[in-house]
Amino acid sequence: MKQMIALLSAGAMLLFITFYFGMKYFDGKSVAKPYNEALHYDKNNSIIKNYNLKISIQNISTKTNLCTLKFKILSNNKKSFKIENIKISRPVENEIIKIISYRIFENSGTIQFNFSKKGYYILTVNLKLDNYQLTLNKSFYIN
Repeated sequence: MKQMIALLSAGAMLLFITFYFGMKYFDGKSVAKPYNEALHYDKNNSIIKNYNLKISIQNISTKTNLCTLKFKILSNNKKSFKIENIKISRPVENEIIKIISYRIFENSGTIQFNFSKKGYYILTVNLKLDNYQLTLNKSFYIN
């Protein structure tokens, strides 16, 4: 009888822990066609790997709650690409940060945005290379 109670208690505790962490960390993302999304994700990553594309953070400067971030996109390929979109997010709070101003050059850029808290942020750059839409991410820390 004691073993049965212990087993039921452990099962209930495991179930509670599963629901707790599931509710806490699930970001709500689901896609209609996961197979197609996975194919797109794999193609995106293979192109990024073939061209050795990556974001390099050149400089981060902060004044009060204003951050200025300079970045450069590095590649071992001579093909030109166009930066189409830039986004800053804070993954801890699942928050998209509003960009105050930005300047885009051929393969680099400067962004200014307000931040409320120190911590990790993610720079997301969408670019077009040939006929492919690619997404590059780089995490950085503001202290």
